[in-house]
Amino acid sequence: KQFESSGQKPETMTQRDAAMFPVISSAALFSLYLVFQ
Repeated sequence: KQFESSGQKPETMTQRDAAMFPVISSAALFSLYLVFQ
């Protein structure tokens, strides 16, 4: 995986991951909403 190659631990989140998380989660919730409508 990309975590082992970069030497980072999977638990540590970068600033970019923290910024992208709400965008990805809201998009996932919205797609689930469209599916189960």
